Amino acid sequence: MNLGGIPLIERVLKRASLCNLPVGLATSVHHTDDVLAEFVSGLGYNVFRGDLNNVLCRASMAAKAFGFDYFFRLCGDRPVFELDEIRSWDYQIKNGDWLYGDLVTNYSPGLIKGITTELISLRALSEIATLNLLSDAQREHVTSYFYDNPSKFNILYRPSKFINLKKGSLAVDTKDDFFSLSGFFDLNSDLDVS
Repeated sequence: MNLGGIPLIERVLKRASLCNLPVGLATSVHHTDDVLAEFVSGLGYNVFRGDLNNVLCRASMAAKAFGFDYFFRLCGDRPVFELDEIRSWDYQIKNGDWLYGDLVTNYSPGLIKGITTELISLRALSEIATLNLLSDAQREHVTSYFYDNPSKFNILYRPSKFINLKKGSLAVDTKDDFFSLSGFFDLNSDLDVS
């Protein structure tokens, strides 16, 4: 579906490309994702296809296939994730200003949906992917196991500058979310995509 005349997934990928980092899509091998994979591949992005129900395993395998030691997790339903945080965290890592942990996150309870930034270590995610006792929710939501077991990991919390935005949603999870964001993008169609 289009937001401001641009398909939502294309908007997310173009926005991610503004960070000057490699960008790839991890989707499933299920036939219902054929159109998505073809569309994204046609835009020139790398596409990895894996398990439909085990998104955690799919993310781990995609990161390996793309050659990432760590990666920023961006969901395809979040068109306004925080670019400056990604750029800043990546710059600090590349310049040795800080060491990243197993997970670096700005998540806090109540933070408005759609602007969570997560930097994930492939090593740590690969270890989790081998566990046999993961819940369905932990397999579906890539970083849930980290948050459910914080004592097992080196999790670095970086507060979001949007910590006080606690109402509404900047993610497209429902029709209401879509219509709300559509109005915004109709007025700002080229926001951070060119």
